[in-house]
Amino acid sequence: MERKHQIRLYADSLGLPRPGVVTNDERYLSLFVKWYKEKHNTEPEIVDHSRSNTTIKDLCAWFIEDNRYFGNKADVIILQEGIVDCAPRPIPRKVRNLVSKLPGFLKKRVIKFLHNNRAKLQNFGLKYFIVKPKDFAEEYKKFLNEAAKAAERVYVFNIVPTNDEIEAQSPGLKKSIDDYNKIISDVVKEMNLKNVFLVDMYEHVNSKIENLNDYVLKEDGHHITKLSHKIYSEKIIENETKYL
Repeated sequence: MERKHQIRLYADSLGLPRPGVVTNDERYLSLFVKWYKEKHNTEPEIVDHSRSNTTIKDLCAWFIEDNRYFGNKADVIILQEGIVDCAPRPIPRKVRNLVSKLPGFLKKRVIKFLHNNRAKLQNFGLKYFIVKPKDFAEEYKKFLNEAAKAAERVYVFNIVPTNDEIEAQSPGLKKSIDDYNKIISDVVKEMNLKNVFLVDMYEHVNSKIENLNDYVLKEDGHHITKLSHKIYSEKIIENETKYL
């Protein structure tokens, strides 16, 4: 029996639709799958692990679990992750979990205080990361090592730039994006896997920084626009045409 074509996506909320901004059909995954169907004249199996507030650790765990149920062979695997891991936060995750368990009225007050004073707290040096740089690098290596074994081709998207307004709310985010993007780039270079392709969307968007809002939502400084989704899909398709 011939193996069914398979496409997998592992992403945080940037890979998801966004009401009023990006429809499901406008997602980069949907655009790429549409092209893939037409070019290969087949209906590929889709494994879509796009979830909000996910880390590289979450995606690694899901990937390994998926292999048990969907097999360990795919045509294309896409990895888009990093902003959740790298965003500096005023309190560590353990404290956040404790806050979430507080009585309603108290929890609201604490959350409001943290929101209103986030910049001040971070400027004082209170900066924590959900996934520290060293752990991020290790998990990224782990994912790519396994994905390269399972897929014909693996596409990796780095983190897009943020805007000045969000940097003011979360001081250090721009530097953190640069730091984690370097980790991604260094890991890809170090592993030197022939079927892993780094798509440098940071550089693509950064080169057009005067029009940043065309690519990254002004309101939150990290979710991507309809135009960006289109470009993401085009970047994958550009390489995929070599294997038709």
